[in-house]
Amino acid sequence: MRHVPLALALVLLPLAGCNGIVPGIDGGEMPPVTPAEVPRDMYGGTIAPGLTEQRVVNASALLRAHREVLAGRSVTVASRSTYREGGRVVWDRRTTFRHSADGKRVEIVVRDPADPEGGYLTRIWSNGSVTVFDERRDGRSSVRVDRSGDRFDPRMHLAGLGHAFAEGTVVSVRGLDTGGTYDVFEVTVARELAGLPGERSSTTFVVDERGFIRRFTETDRESDGRDGRRTVRRRTVRYERVGATEVGRPAWVADALGRVASREYVAPGVTSERVVDPDALRGAHRRALRNVSVTYEYERTRRAENGTVLVRYAGTTWVGANGRNYYRIEEQYDDERRGRDERWSNGTVTYVRRVGVDGEPRYDRLGATDHRARSPSFSRSIVFAEETTVTALGDGRYRVVATGIPIDGRRYGDEGRAEVHDGRVEFVVREDGFVEEYVETYVRVEGERTVRHRETFRYVNRGTTDVPRPAWLEEAANETDWQVVADR
Repeated sequence: MRHVPLALALVLLPLAGCNGIVPGIDGGEMPPVTPAEVPRDMYGGTIAPGLTEQRVVNASALLRAHREVLAGRSVTVASRSTYREGGRVVWDRRTTFRHSADGKRVEIVVRDPADPEGGYLTRIWSNGSVTVFDERRDGRSSVRVDRSGDRFDPRMHLAGLGHAFAEGTVVSVRGLDTGGTYDVFEVTVARELAGLPGERSSTTFVVDERGFIRRFTETDRESDGRDGRRTVRRRTVRYERVGATEVGRPAWVADALGRVASREYVAPGVTSERVVDPDALRGAHRRALRNVSVTYEYERTRRAENGTVLVRYAGTTWVGANGRNYYRIEEQYDDERRGRDERWSNGTVTYVRRVGVDGEPRYDRLGATDHRARSPSFSRSIVFAEETTVTALGDGRYRVVATGIPIDGRRYGDEGRAEVHDGRVEFVVREDGFVEEYVETYVRVEGERTVRHRETFRYVNRGTTDVPRPAWLEEAANETDWQVVADR
């Protein structure tokens, strides 16, 4: 099976619905409408649609049968995702979903008792047109409202199972005595992990003869190639109270809506006191750069505690309003690569010039390529900053400084191997959400090694940028045997 990355699973699970039932809840059996029983279409299966005792012969049929059992019925879904490294629990995220029969209303509660910052809680409620979020971490709370009409699709709980069924091999099947109406089986499918001989990924699920998957557990075991520590990722989903789940409006929703209504905004997602919705800010910044020319500079560095540069990526890009005419210069310095990369495009042809450690330029020619200005990361953790100041600069701009941001190490691929702290973000934003400058810093400590990370963005000449033609353009055309066409 191709296991869904856990960081992705943690986002999908809080934003999804449900697809199964726990043992003992069959939901009843409709009386026959014909004198004789009509055989169920098993799609090649022998114990459930698409499933035999040897393999999953039709994964689509099995999943479709599962969804059909739940169609038009309310349900509660309990999910638990864990990650262990070397026997230590890095995270243990537990989520409860309550879905209405029409699929519009949903209530979600997410907890992570293993969170190093002292506990994690997210509550979400939606009626199909308005979604309210209440996130709490380390004693601090952040609320926001989304009126885009997000729909939490119950089918997303099954993300990844199709690959597990299609690529895995059935290694065990046993019948379960649940005392219910239908025959129930516990099935385990497994596959070798690509590139990791001897390492296996497995999915164990409980399914009845209708194809109804009552619960399932996905497990990945692999050795960390850097230090050999054993890692185990596991996700368990079970289905409860089918047809008996009620989704009302929790008491906390009114308080959250009141808090949002009383805010004084200076820019999308930013109030006079703090950043309350990084997603809104990110969206506004991108809209401010849509179909407009701009020049932007960025730099990302990693430095040792004594100031030595370990990694550096820096560049400047000039982008035309249509995104097809641009000129980009990038410099990179790390353990594996050192050099300069330039790229120019007029919307018809793209030329590339690369200079490595030997100092010799190399040219390449590509077809038409588009370019959109890169955006800062706008970490969601900024809403939990210990201290935030918002200062008006007197010209429609505001300087925002957030310190004590509880950086989530998993966002940077640390998976608990290192401590990530001292998160700080400073940026200048206009009232329309256009972020002119952005600086993010944090410290990563792994054992005795301390590395300071810094990322900066700067945007200038919005709407007035002219894309220059590099001096090497004719040489690139000659080297690649292609005629340079005029700018567009």
